[in-house]
Amino acid sequence: MCGGREHVELLQAIMNVRKSPRLERAQQQLDNAVARLEAVHANKGPSTGGDSTLLTKELESAKAENESLKAMNETVSGRLDSTIGRLKLILES
Repeated sequence: MCGGREHVELLQAIMNVRKSPRLERAQQQLDNAVARLEAVHANKGPSTGGDSTLLTKELESAKAENESLKAMNETVSGRLDSTIGRLKLILES
């Protein structure tokens, strides 16, 4: 079993991972890309032919990736919350 200091260091490491902006930054970049694609699609409309089809495919792909990242983010967040809760219980005992 780990000592008190090791528990604190482990808890701090987990909190740092949770605060890490890497996933949030990736999510924001993807959201921005989707917004740009939607704006381009709205401005060009369906009358542009092939370009519109390509943009539609790219938009759908970006939306799918966005949903996948959101689901992954929720899963990771839930697991971290659970782990943090367990570590707090260990530290309190």
